[in-house]
Amino acid sequence: MPNTYTYAWTPDGYKGKKEGDPVDYSGGSDFEKLRQDDRLFVLTLKNGTVYLLGAMTVGEVVDTATAKRLRGRVYAGKSQHVLAKQGTASGFAFRPVPNERLGEFRFIARNGENGVKLKDGRPNPQTLRRLRRVTDQTATDLELLLARSGMVPPASVEANKLRLLTDANAVNAAMAEFKKLGRTPFLKKYGYEKSTRYQIFDGRDHFDSKAIAGAAVGYQHPERGPLKHNEFSGGEATVVKKLEALGFKVIEQGPGIDWTPEENAAIVAAYFDMLGIVARGEKLNKAAHNAALRENLQRRTRGSIERK
Repeated sequence: MPNTYTYAWTPDGYKGKKEGDPVDYSGGSDFEKLRQDDRLFVLTLKNGTVYLLGAMTVGEVVDTATAKRLRGRVYAGKSQHVLAKQGTASGFAFRPVPNERLGEFRFIARNGENGVKLKDGRPNPQTLRRLRRVTDQTATDLELLLARSGMVPPASVEANKLRLLTDANAVNAAMAEFKKLGRTPFLKKYGYEKSTRYQIFDGRDHFDSKAIAGAAVGYQHPERGPLKHNEFSGGEATVVKKLEALGFKVIEQGPGIDWTPEENAAIVAAYFDMLGIVARGEKLNKAAHNAALRENLQRRTRGSIERK
């Protein structure tokens, strides 16, 4: 799963940048930790205040010669250079980070977590200057701050918004509401269509993956609210990846997924079992048979089994 980092620029790092200019590159000397699809937030410290300058998703980390060939100009004295993944660079925004929010920032260290160190009542520049990995909650806070800056590029809006979902409990809450309301009322409430391919399976029931993810953001961030259906895309690379990273089982199903010989054999066996029950004059519980089948045929819904 991608990690999120902060890195602080000196004034020379943003000299000449205008608001809205792409934050698509940074030079440094400790970028060997960065991997493709990691998130990098750029900060700076001026007059005792921390400012958020922008962010990018890592495309690649290259040496000076490669960076010069690809960009033309690079920061002098830097041995490593990170280039943004296409379409993910935010615009440059000189936005102050509120002190109360800064105090909640948590960095991941060898001995656990720690916060921003203070020196004479001000943030210590050395705390921020080197590459620092942050916790999931701090990553979420940074994404929210960036979104409020108005400098998030359209091409990266989907990835940024889905990054807001980091809490499995929020997904469980959305699934509980799905069960309570029922599928149709739940989808109508949040404005989603039925999932045509990917569904969450909890061992008994199926849940529309995209709708659950969108609703879960609202549970985790009630002040922000749920994601609308047109704010992000579903599918294997987005929703499935996110839900699986949070520990949920997502299955592929739908009219485009052929039934396997094993699935067909299970359906036929269940059919003859039910015929035998009827022939013996015993009471048939079709719902129980359907539920038993779904435990083994996890890609199939109650309706698809009934239609089969």
